[in-house]
Amino acid sequence: MNSKQLLVIFFLIAYCKSHNAQQTDVRALITDMLNAIKNAKGYIYTMKGTERLIGKNEYKVTEVFTKVNVSPKKIFARVVNEPNKGTEMLYVAGERDNKILVKSGWVPALKLSPFSSLLMKDQHHSLLSAGFGFFYKNISEGIRRADAQDKFNTVFKLDGEITYEGRKCFKLIVEDPTYSVTEYKASKGENTYTISQKLLVPECFIMEANGIKSIDENLEGKTLKVPTSYAKRSIIYIDKQNNFPIYQEMWDNKGMFEKYEFKNLIVNPTFAENEFSTEFKDYSF
Repeated sequence: MNSKQLLVIFFLIAYCKSHNAQQTDVRALITDMLNAIKNAKGYIYTMKGTERLIGKNEYKVTEVFTKVNVSPKKIFARVVNEPNKGTEMLYVAGERDNKILVKSGWVPALKLSPFSSLLMKDQHHSLLSAGFGFFYKNISEGIRRADAQDKFNTVFKLDGEITYEGRKCFKLIVEDPTYSVTEYKASKGENTYTISQKLLVPECFIMEANGIKSIDENLEGKTLKVPTSYAKRSIIYIDKQNNFPIYQEMWDNKGMFEKYEFKNLIVNPTFAENEFSTEFKDYSF
């Protein structure tokens, strides 16, 4: 074996080691992100959501200041942009018949279902989805499916680093090569929300593809068009300091259908004893 052949072998070995290390780093990066979400007890953030309107090729942008206590589930949210600027929502599991207390301007506070048409108008998700729990389930399921098909390195890719809102982040690309549309027959008591939670797919897709007007409409016995996974392609920025996915962008066959940006994120804040009550001094209920 001559020196040229030895040099080629050396570079091949070096490339394989570098390639394998890179893939291991991607898995470790995602594992750290999932552990950060799993171990968090609560958050405070301002979420900017950009969502494609159902049946239209245009987007609605909503910014919401949010506080979340993970378990038991407690959520406070205040809309910070027009047209609903100042509207406040308070949800505490087990209180008010599990309804959301809503206060807007001078109008007396109302108790509404999390799936009320007043709250869900042009929205992809209900207030109950606040936080990172649903994202955690989707990424975990994506890993399970990718590993089962031996496609982890095809699905999850690190696309360098980026500075977002002054935060240094890893840029993660998630692509589902098997993404398609299939059929699902709804069982007794199922609606768009429960099916979304069960199959880990977007509520907005189910509603648009099947002409559903209300997220809690009883779909028992209906055969529905549903995607095989949450998104065909996702772009995620993972904060290098706290390992949280502070930027999430999701695409389907039509293009980007939603984008969520988590600004000024505080993980595990200390909440006051009455933080999620109408007596808290910063609320207007």
